[in-house]
Amino acid sequence: MMTHFKSKQAWAAQQLANIIADTALLNSILLIMSTGVMAVSGFIFWYVSARLYTPAQLGLSSTLIAAATTLALFSMLGFDNVLVRFLPTAKKPNRVIDTGIMITILASIILSVIFILALSSVSPSLNSLLFSPLHKLIFVLSLVFVTINTITDSIFISFRSTKYILFANTGLSFGKVILPLLLVASGAYGLFIAYAVSVTIASLMSLYFLRRKYDYIFKPHIDRTVLREVRHFSAGTYTSNMVAVIPMTALPIIVTNTLGSEQAAFFNLAMTIAAMLFIVPKSMANSLFAEGAKNAQSFRRQTFRTTSQAALLLIPAVAVLLVGGHFLLSIFGTSYAVGATSALQVLALSSLGLGLNAIAQTILKVRHRLLPLFLIQSIGTVITVFLCWPLARSYGATGAAWAWLIGQYVMAALHAVTIARINRNPSPVPATQSLKNRSQEVMS
Repeated sequence: MMTHFKSKQAWAAQQLANIIADTALLNSILLIMSTGVMAVSGFIFWYVSARLYTPAQLGLSSTLIAAATTLALFSMLGFDNVLVRFLPTAKKPNRVIDTGIMITILASIILSVIFILALSSVSPSLNSLLFSPLHKLIFVLSLVFVTINTITDSIFISFRSTKYILFANTGLSFGKVILPLLLVASGAYGLFIAYAVSVTIASLMSLYFLRRKYDYIFKPHIDRTVLREVRHFSAGTYTSNMVAVIPMTALPIIVTNTLGSEQAAFFNLAMTIAAMLFIVPKSMANSLFAEGAKNAQSFRRQTFRTTSQAALLLIPAVAVLLVGGHFLLSIFGTSYAVGATSALQVLALSSLGLGLNAIAQTILKVRHRLLPLFLIQSIGTVITVFLCWPLARSYGATGAAWAWLIGQYVMAALHAVTIARINRNPSPVPATQSLKNRSQEVMS
């Protein structure tokens, strides 16, 4: 008996050692754990909010939060990918980080102002939440901190230190759980404030970890040499990212304007839960991207391993949501179980297509095939957004979910064809190696 127990201990110790040695897998697991913390806090946030706030208030606030998150992604200007791509070989990484943070902060301020000015025409119901100058200023500042939080995640991914993302998201989660209880009197805007303060806490924690671990202190400086070096890669990945986030903004707004804030609450809750599945392949693809930037020679082998590991985690999780989605939603109330179950099931099925897309997009970025990356994403976005109107009108929140699913699987098919062609006609010199050489020259 004792011998058997010791053999199990030895096996477990060996498996742990293998995971620690596999940096891509370890960082993927830490990213998934970080998302798990966010998921638990998200459940508590929705559970508490569903009982303290009306579905209409919850629909408006969640749509405004989705808009802020999406605007932050627009504000990246491709620097989330630039940092992952260039930091591993940069001789003076602080210059790259300063430039990335400063550029994205300026972009977030400009985009938030444009969003506020356009809101009265785009969505009058959301505009009612930002009725005073103070509310508008808080929205701008919150977007700045969302942007900082997003860009620092890319820094930690590049340094293959994703444990700090886990720490920062733990702080964010704590704020999301506690603050809605204290801001009930502020209604829908109170929920947004809870989100904004939580993100601010996470951003400050991330900057603290960068200072402590890497001796980095942010300086408001833009290095023109860095900009010249990364502009093509930044522009290529940014245009693809910009197109990719359009559905995340457009679908909740289309559902809100077409069907009302209650249906928006159903769709947003279903998307929030499904996003827990989405993060598995996205996290693993981000780690794969960092590994590809560091070591192009082993990229093909690592891609196969990452794809297998993602499927092993994702498929059982999809099955759980298909079977238990109604029970899960019933925790938030009967109306959510009735209104959001079918949407959640459709979105869960879409995660398999999204996973294939995440891996394929990483392959294209590492190989510097940015034009097909942009074109495929554009096709998927156009299909998703234009299908959302008729499908949402006919089938409610579930129709919007079907639009999302169709877009994901069309992109997956196009990615498969594109990568098959690239593999038949490989470049004589890998684009990643060329970029690495240039980055070493300019950073020296």
